[in-house]
Amino acid sequence: MSRICGKLLLCLIAVSSLVLGQDRGTITGTVTDNSGAIVPGAKITLQNPETGFSQSMVSSSDGVYSFLYLASGKYDLSAEKEGFRKAGIADVLVQVGTTSRVDIRLQVGAVQEVVEVQSQTPLLQTDRSDLGRVVDNRAIQQLPLFINGGLRSNLAFSLLTPGANASITNDPDTAGTLRIAGGVGNGASLLLDGSESMSERRNDPQMRVVSADGIEEFKVQTSAYSAEYGRTSNGILNYTTKSGTNAFHGSLMAAIRNEHLNAGGFFYGAHSNTIHRQNLQAASIGGPVWIPKLFNGRNKAFFFFSGERSRAKDVSSSSLITLPIDDFRKGDFRRYTNSAGVVPLYDPFDAAGNIIADANQRPRMQCNGVLNVICPNRIVPIAQTIQKYLPLPDNPDAVFQNTYSRINGSRTPGENQG
Repeated sequence: MSRICGKLLLCLIAVSSLVLGQDRGTITGTVTDNSGAIVPGAKITLQNPETGFSQSMVSSSDGVYSFLYLASGKYDLSAEKEGFRKAGIADVLVQVGTTSRVDIRLQVGAVQEVVEVQSQTPLLQTDRSDLGRVVDNRAIQQLPLFINGGLRSNLAFSLLTPGANASITNDPDTAGTLRIAGGVGNGASLLLDGSESMSERRNDPQMRVVSADGIEEFKVQTSAYSAEYGRTSNGILNYTTKSGTNAFHGSLMAAIRNEHLNAGGFFYGAHSNTIHRQNLQAASIGGPVWIPKLFNGRNKAFFFFSGERSRAKDVSSSSLITLPIDDFRKGDFRRYTNSAGVVPLYDPFDAAGNIIADANQRPRMQCNGVLNVICPNRIVPIAQTIQKYLPLPDNPDAVFQNTYSRINGSRTPGENQG
C-alpha cells in the first residue's frame, strides 16, 4: 500500500512540474558594463517585497541570468560584483505566461555605492513567439463585468484582446460563443493556475469556480504559442489566482437590481410587467497565516479566500387580468360600463330582506337614490376582509384589463468560492 501511495505522489509531482510554468512568468537579461562588455559571475538577487520571497543566482559566462517560474507581481532586482557599483532595479513587473527582459548595466566603482534604475516595460516582446494580451488586476477590478442574472463573468475581459470575440447578449460563461482567432466556439483552452479548467462534457468553460475578486490577472494567447500548449489551436486563456501577502487585505461588494428602482414612463402603456431583480454579493480576504503566540507566517505562509453569490429573478408577461378598482370595493359601480352605457345592477332582496325569486321583478340597485351603488352597511364584513388582501390594480384609470398577470419567472442562483 505504501508503495502505491509513493508512486501516486511521484505522479502528482510530475504532473505539477509539467503545468508549473504555464501560469508563471520569467525575468531574464544580460549583465554588461559601461562599454557593453558582458559581466560573468555577477550576483543577481530577486525579491518580492510583498511576500518576502527572495532568491539569488550568478550570471553565466556569457553574462546571462534567468529567474523562472515566478508568480505574478512586482519584484526588486539587484546585481553586484567586486569592482562595480551595486545596481538596483525596483518594480520589475512579472505577468502570467510572459517573459520580462531586464538588462543590467554595471558601473565601475565601489560595491558600497548603489545605482538605482527604474524598470521599464519593453514595447516589444522579443523573448517569446506567442501573440496575445495580459489583462491585469487593475482592469479586472475597475472595468464593468457581465452580470446579467448570474455571477460576474471572468470571460468578458477576453474581448479586450484583438482576435477574440463573443456575444455578450447572453452569459459568456454558458453561451459558448467565445471565439479566438476565427476558431470554433468553446474551442479555446482555459488554464487556471496552470491546470485545465474546461468541462469534460463539451469543453465549455468552468470559470465560475473562481470569483472575479480571486483572479490576479490572465493572458489571452491568440496564436504562435509554444508546444507546452499543444492541446488546442484555438487560443489559450491563462488565468492565475491571487495569493496572500505580508499585509492583510480584503474587499466587500454588493450590487442590487430591481425594477422598482427604474424610472417609469409618463403613460401607463410605457410600463411593463418585466421583473428583473438581482442581488450580487462578493467578499475576499488574504494575508499571512498568523496564529497569535503560536505561528507567524509572514514571509513564509499565506492564505487567500474569495467568495461570490448571486440570486436573480426574471419575469416578463404581457397578459392582463382585471382587479376591482377602489370604487368597486366601496360599492360604487357607476363606472361599470359597456358599449351601451352603464351596466345596470339589480337588488336581489326586497325591503324586508327576503330574496326576490323572479329576477324580472328585482329593482335597480341604489343607495339613497343613486343607481348602481351599494350602501356601505350592506357590504358584509367577510367581503371587506378579503378586499384588504386583494392588491390594487396596476392601472387605476382602467376598469377592466388593468393589471399585468403575475407569473413565476426564471430564477438564476449561483455561487462560487476560491
